Amino acid sequence: MFSVILPVYNAENSIKNTIQNIIREFIFEEDELIIVNDGSTDGTEEVLSEYIYAKQVKIINKINEGVSTARNVGMANTSESSKYITFVDDSDTLSNGYFQKCYEFFNKHKHIKLAVSPIIISENGLY
Repeated sequence: MFSVILPVYNAENSIKNTIQNIIREFIFEEDELIIVNDGSTDGTEEVLSEYIYAKQVKIINKINEGVSTARNVGMANTSESSKYITFVDDSDTLSNGYFQKCYEFFNKHKHIKLAVSPIIISENGLY
């Protein structure tokens, strides 16, 4: 089971795409997305309210204390059954098959406990 921690701050224009991308990539019914709204002052909270009843989504609203604190809050709220934890930023897009590839990698290399994914920076879909 994957737990994705998504700290969010003033991301009303990008957060919906990021959330939909993450949920679309999930491979297990137990996968979860933990969104930590770090005191956004724009319309982010309103966008997040669309997901309040989504089975795989937890939303935590808190005062602004920075991304590190938001990530720690997310970590403290992962399910006990979580096996894999990753952080995604509020304007990121995961590659197709991301969780499936991660799952296969860790099952093939059971001795590896930590991995870093490559980041590709694109602007308007161009690399």
